[in-house]
Amino acid sequence: MLKEQNGAALIVVLITIAIIGVMIPSIMSNITTSANQFERSEEYTQVNALIDMGVEFTHSVIEDSRDGAKESTESWLEQSNADPDSIISYFREQLNQSLRTKELNNGVRIDVGEEHGFITELNSISVEDQSIEVDFVVTPVLEGDELEDDQEVGSKIIELEFN
Repeated sequence: MLKEQNGAALIVVLITIAIIGVMIPSIMSNITTSANQFERSEEYTQVNALIDMGVEFTHSVIEDSRDGAKESTESWLEQSNADPDSIISYFREQLNQSLRTKELNNGVRIDVGEEHGFITELNSISVEDQSIEVDFVVTPVLEGDELEDDQEVGSKIIELEFN
């Protein structure tokens, strides 16, 4: 009776090993796929955070430049009696000059971590009625690489009001 069970036990062990051998590659594939999806999801989150930081930074710089240009324009208005078109042109030039000193015209890279950051660059400054629109591009930098496929185009509209 013992000899009959020895053969059955061997068959059960071989079948178990075969089942495990078939399942292991599938399980490993699922683990690898999950790890890759997690990595892509983490990268996507980092890229979006860098873009958001870049847009907020650029808006802040534009607003600071707007405030400086407004102050300069109001001082200039106290000394001259200019027509509205001249006022807008003067303000636009003051804004452009202020943005140039902050190097946004040439593109500026801001690092927010080791090899992570963003590049923000102005595209154009256009005048329409009593407002000025500043268009810019933010390019995320992840692990030292500029991700041009993930660029964000933004704009900031400045309404012109003087005292």
